[in-house]
Amino acid sequence: TFPPHGIRGCFSERDILPGDDILCIPSTALMYDETVLETDLGKMLSLIPGLGMDNLLVIFTMIDRFDEDSLWRDFWRELPGSFDTGLSFPPACVDLLQGSSAYDEILKAQAHIKNQYDACTPLFDVLLKAYPDLLDAAWFTMEKYVWAVELWYSYAFEIEFPPSTKSKTVMVPFGCLLNHSPWPHCVRYGRID
Repeated sequence: TFPPHGIRGCFSERDILPGDDILCIPSTALMYDETVLETDLGKMLSLIPGLGMDNLLVIFTMIDRFDEDSLWRDFWRELPGSFDTGLSFPPACVDLLQGSSAYDEILKAQAHIKNQYDACTPLFDVLLKAYPDLLDAAWFTMEKYVWAVELWYSYAFEIEFPPSTKSKTVMVPFGCLLNHSPWPHCVRYGRID
């Protein structure tokens, strides 16, 4: 059931026990390292020396969200224009937190993301020169980078892929939109059957 009055998320009208299936999404719709690396864009990005998987997924997101032929086109369209996490708080808002532990943590996190973005800027320039007919400089701003990072930090699930018990970071289209509510929600998501 969806909550009334425009509150995001959904809630159950019955108890959900550990192990109960509450949502089944085809594994082909999931976005994670393996599915991204199967795309032409993912294959190209994987050839870039020194590009770690976390940053590859962020850069993939920055580009793929504007691709009308993307497998995840409908998912991209449903996402909010901003996530309003501490990573994107403007300085005036962060300043209001002075004296709290949140203030220091947000400043550190924002500086870390800024350093990552700055390290990627030469790569963005190379990509724009190599693919001028496919890419747009507007996709590679600091704001777009933060948006993609916030998406992965806020909406990704940790899912096990048996037989391994190690989880992977996975974007679950539609499913990720259900877990955002002010009430207690899932912190351990599940596994692929």
